[in-house]
Amino acid sequence: MLKLEPMNTVDFQTFVNTFNTSYSDYFVPLQIHSDAMHNLIIRDAIDERHSTVAYWGDNAVGVGMLAVRNQISWIGGIGVVPDYRRRGIARAIMDHMIDAARSLSLSVVELEVLMQNEGAFKLYQSLGFDVQQELHILNRDKTVLPIQVDSQWAVKDIDTKDALKEFDTLHTRRNPWQRDLAALQNLANGLSGWGVYDQDNKLSAYAIGWPTDTVVRFMDVAGEPDMVLAILEHVHQTYANVSGSYVNIFDDDPLLPLFHEHGYTTVHKQYAMTLTL
Repeated sequence: MLKLEPMNTVDFQTFVNTFNTSYSDYFVPLQIHSDAMHNLIIRDAIDERHSTVAYWGDNAVGVGMLAVRNQISWIGGIGVVPDYRRRGIARAIMDHMIDAARSLSLSVVELEVLMQNEGAFKLYQSLGFDVQQELHILNRDKTVLPIQVDSQWAVKDIDTKDALKEFDTLHTRRNPWQRDLAALQNLANGLSGWGVYDQDNKLSAYAIGWPTDTVVRFMDVAGEPDMVLAILEHVHQTYANVSGSYVNIFDDDPLLPLFHEHGYTTVHKQYAMTLTL
């Protein structure tokens, strides 16, 4: 009775509706419209041929998105409509995507899972995924006042593309999938950037993200901690009385305490998990 159809053969709106229904009661409820889903597919390199929509009879009841970059794959989302859970559908979707990754001769499958999602975590463990790292999802309430930094560093507005030229230099490890260099390059035209240059006029720290009237969503922050501290102060002074957000910063990232110092709190934690193929 269960059928798995390639995502690229299914009506796109059916896929979006099934995704939204599957995530409607998630720990972080998620609803996404069609245009935003198209952008997400591009940003995250979702492979529509090897992603899937699950059908129970004629009903679309689950989705699984597999992303591919180079020799690495990533689970970009998996969900089952609430009324059809506990029927083995999630495991079947995962098996399908793992088999697809193997058919593409990829080396590893990565994913993130919220710590409180114990059912999914146990499923991934049973499939052979191992925990590699803990990740923090950070929010800053709009009522928090910016701290005052006695800094020698002047913060400048910069072009996001110029910032990303220093991505490899300013990062000591790969970012999580949604904030890896390729993803940020796909978003670059829509992002704002702030940077600090050292005495030799070299960009030594930057932050890029979306500032709006209600929230500043950072997409990537990198560089010398004292310079990053100056950037955070500058951004939250410039965009006063708005909230802040930064998703999936590693537990041992030296910049994490700076965000906490600026009033960011950890609202969720995730496990970064991998399966070696």
